[in-house]
Amino acid sequence: MAAFILSNTQEVKIGEVTGVDRKGNPAPIENVTPVVSSDESVLSVVDRADGRWAVANQIGTAQLTCQADARIGEGEVILVAAVDVEVVPAEAVALSIPLGERQEQE
Repeated sequence: MAAFILSNTQEVKIGEVTGVDRKGNPAPIENVTPVVSSDESVLSVVDRADGRWAVANQIGTAQLTCQADARIGEGEVILVAAVDVEVVPAEAVALSIPLGERQEQE
């Protein structure tokens, strides 16, 4: 599966984690853990009044993960969800012309 791509100036809201059965129909889950990032220096997870956000910090890759129990009631069947996220450079907004050291003409 291809990575979800964010530029280093973007962020994305994390939706509610849901379960589906093998046919893709909604299925109950319980004890959902919060979504976390494998590398907070690349992609951090931030709680805000309007929900949780994945915020790009620097170029690199990270994985968002969480777990939930698919067996309601007694016993456990732990499912793990993961999304690979690639943080890439943002679009250029200016140009830079580097100059060397000044020197006298030959």
